[in-house]
Amino acid sequence: MTLAKAHSKSYAALSVVVLLAVATAFVAGMSLTTSPCYTDGYMNSDSAMFQIIGKAWAEGHLPYADVWDSKGPFIFWINALGYRLTGSALGIFLLQLLNMWAVALIAWRWMTRVYGPKTGLGVALTGVLALGWNYDMGNTIAEYTLVPILLSCRCVWQWCCGADRGRWRHPARYAVAYGVAVALSLLSRLTNCVGVCIAVACIMVALAYHRQWRNLWTNVAAGLAGFGVAVLPFVAYFWSKGQLAEMWYAAVEYNFDYYTTSVETTDSFTAVEYVYHYFYPLLLTAVALWLLLRRPMVRCQAVVWLLVGADSFAYLCTTYGFFHYGIICCPYVLVLLALLPQTIVHGKARRWVLCLAAAVATGITVMRVTTFAQLGNESRRLYTRTVQHLPKAAYRQTMFYNCNPDMYLRLGIMPMYPYFTLQDWAVKNSATLRLRVAKAFDTGKAQYIVLDGDPSKTLIGSTLSRCYEVVYMDAEHQVWLFKRRLHPLAPVLRCGTQP
Repeated sequence: MTLAKAHSKSYAALSVVVLLAVATAFVAGMSLTTSPCYTDGYMNSDSAMFQIIGKAWAEGHLPYADVWDSKGPFIFWINALGYRLTGSALGIFLLQLLNMWAVALIAWRWMTRVYGPKTGLGVALTGVLALGWNYDMGNTIAEYTLVPILLSCRCVWQWCCGADRGRWRHPARYAVAYGVAVALSLLSRLTNCVGVCIAVACIMVALAYHRQWRNLWTNVAAGLAGFGVAVLPFVAYFWSKGQLAEMWYAAVEYNFDYYTTSVETTDSFTAVEYVYHYFYPLLLTAVALWLLLRRPMVRCQAVVWLLVGADSFAYLCTTYGFFHYGIICCPYVLVLLALLPQTIVHGKARRWVLCLAAAVATGITVMRVTTFAQLGNESRRLYTRTVQHLPKAAYRQTMFYNCNPDMYLRLGIMPMYPYFTLQDWAVKNSATLRLRVAKAFDTGKAQYIVLDGDPSKTLIGSTLSRCYEVVYMDAEHQVWLFKRRLHPLAPVLRCGTQP
């Protein structure tokens, strides 16, 4: 082995060590809900829901039948696997590390191809740290689809490089990655793959336009194969358990209702706030438009990424505007970095831009970690104070209504009803779910209900007034504790309606 080869391998090994170390530090600092660095930190409702369902699945309960949330089963499976590994959220944290390591390695291989081994390492680290903008406390849905989305972006970029040189043939193995990305999005939240779907549509149109029919159908078959490999195990499992229809309802039907409702309520954020939340796709759109107008030699790259960026931003602006939705666009930062040599042709100016990008990405992550470390948990303190009025033996007979669900984890209890958290928020997005939740609480046997909000304005208001009595009330914060009556009052209104 020559000295140059030995040096190259040593540098590659050192690069991998640095990448994994930074990725580990990133997850440890950013994943507030699972990281061992935060022993009593803030627990957002999404991560708590996924952990509750994953823990229940690991203990033999069945998602959708025993514990329900409006997501596909992939996120629950990740959490269940984590609890099977260690019996706690530490197992989820370890899986997050594996996921982020894969993201870092894909970024490194990609940026090394564009910039070479030395500069490529720094650029890849910039791409990893840029995730901090939308990495909202960890263990979110889109976090676990980052690998197939990033890999798909890498494949699209590679194909565009060839297409801009007149090589239109698309490798079928790339289509497998697209199929897996769409499948895992379907099994979590279908719209996570909006960018991938737009890119795939562009590729299919290009292949059809250039009459690459055989290549087109080969890729369609490969994409379906990738999709099937990811989806069929879950389909088979829930079919065998008699819950396949429930899985599709939660993964697809409910989310169509959810999206329709979000479109009608987008006034929750201003245009400036949407730009702030989802800056990456907007920046990709601007850069791609610049390339289209000023760099005709990369026209294919420009058109594809213009459509991907614009459509991704347009979609996100029709949602509720939550910060973590934007994580599906974080791989676009690496696309922007890969396009930088065509965007800025002068080497010195490009180096300044790379340094600025690295500084901004690092600053974003440090800022977010600092913010997370200072977060309190006022709602948990309120619920804990309320629960102190319960005998410990009654914990397992208690349901929480419109509350952050992490109390189930803290008390070590399994929800009595499938619809166990943020119920009024969930039902406003679906009339079908509204009937299910009302029936569960009207016919259920929970002895106690902890409720956050005004009881008279909740879905279960009539059930509470007829079947329960108040035993504790925090009037200032609107937290209530209800106990089941020995003898329910005669019904005045139909069950499940507001009084």
